[in-house]
Amino acid sequence: MPWLHALWIGLLGALGLEALTVFLRFGLGWRSPERTRPLAKLTRGWRLHHGYPGLVLMPVAIPIYTLLPGSEPTWMLWIAPAILAAGIALAVSDLIHHALVLPFLAGSHEFELHYPGHPRHKPAPVIREPWRPRRRAA
Repeated sequence: MPWLHALWIGLLGALGLEALTVFLRFGLGWRSPERTRPLAKLTRGWRLHHGYPGLVLMPVAIPIYTLLPGSEPTWMLWIAPAILAAGIALAVSDLIHHALVLPFLAGSHEFELHYPGHPRHKPAPVIREPWRPRRRAA
């Protein structure tokens, strides 16, 4: 069974997704609430973090593995581990982003459940000032 491979691929995928997320957030200045605002009507104001589908995909992989035929065709044996790896990558990337990266670089975990401006929205508390690189003295 390639389950151990799925774990490693999922963890490496999480690092890749987090690198992309950090680039979009701090490199291009994209903020998730502004970019995904059109989804607010579909979700009734609830924000969908990319960890949510990951948490759904991980337990779904096991019954899929038991439902697939034994060994014919061989490529079907990789479907469930690939789903597991994708779920691990999404969930771990979201965890790293909100638990490690944002508190240090943005000053808050920014894990809001609702879109800003929505009646149910309560902003995440700022725990400290965001990290800023030191400027050289002239």
